[in-house]
Amino acid sequence: AYGDEEVASDGSLHVVTATFSAGANKLGDVNNAITYVRSTDGGKSFSSVVSVEEASEPTAYYFSNPQVAYNPSTSRTFVVYPAGGPDGAWSIRLATSTDGGASWSRITVNDDAPCANHATPTIVLDESTGKVHIAWLENRGGVGAVAYTSCNPDGAQCAPNQAVSLAMALALRIWV
Repeated sequence: AYGDEEVASDGSLHVVTATFSAGANKLGDVNNAITYVRSTDGGKSFSSVVSVEEASEPTAYYFSNPQVAYNPSTSRTFVVYPAGGPDGAWSIRLATSTDGGASWSRITVNDDAPCANHATPTIVLDESTGKVHIAWLENRGGVGAVAYTSCNPDGAQCAPNQAVSLAMALALRIWV
């Protein structure tokens, strides 16, 4: 029900979904999953389904909406998703694969303590620079707002978060 797909400039198809496991908490549980598949033949066949999140990492089903981007020039797949338990203290995670989804490295994108709710991320890849741009909803500072960051082309490090919405900047009085 929640997910994203991308047809990359090389014609490959990439699909990521939030998967709910029966009996799991829809607001965050280790039994939920973020799954990925790809097709390199126009959707005639697909790779095996793989989990993107770490095995012990709780992921949400509600408010998750994982997103995918693929860079054909570097063969890097990027998936962004929220992780955390039913207490709502979620972080935004960026997973990167260089081997078609067989293995993933992961970093936390939001740069505040995991006490706020960070949800519904979106991702855009700038193929000309390789940079990954990520925005998400959050309640850092007690006010609902939109935050943004850009990440290195290898997905290993992101810039400090920026407030996109005025409510966030005013609440924190440090971002502008």
